[in-house]
Amino acid sequence: MANLDRITLENLPLEPALKEQALLLFDLRGLPKDVLAKVAHLDLDDEAQAIVRNLKSLVDLLDRSSQVSISLTLDLSLVQTIDYYTGIVFEVVSDRDNQSYIIGQGGRYDRLLGLYHPQGETSPGIGFAFNIEDLHSCLLTVIPFQVK
Repeated sequence: MANLDRITLENLPLEPALKEQALLLFDLRGLPKDVLAKVAHLDLDDEAQAIVRNLKSLVDLLDRSSQVSISLTLDLSLVQTIDYYTGIVFEVVSDRDNQSYIIGQGGRYDRLLGLYHPQGETSPGIGFAFNIEDLHSCLLTVIPFQVK
């Protein structure tokens, strides 16, 4: 899933219902309202429904509070391979000059801090990092470089 390899997934020896659910994840990407409409038709337990409601609230909040026009893509097929993430993961992508730049990424982690605390006490958190090289490349296409 993390590599978005549909062909390998289609050829895995899974029971048909499980394979169909896994393949559906590849199609849960696009405009938030379209993706959330697809998710609304899924048979989700109460916990998953609460997660979807929280996600919808977050998307609504971003729509209302954005002072600049942003293009938001909701990608429920995005999987981080770093196992300390326990919830939402995200990427900030800029498309410039027919090139995509991942300028930032991060996610939620509920147990990470406990790994480093002397008594193992933990606290949930969310973190992110900027990818300096991609951010720099993206900014170069926006702000022309001039040598004086």
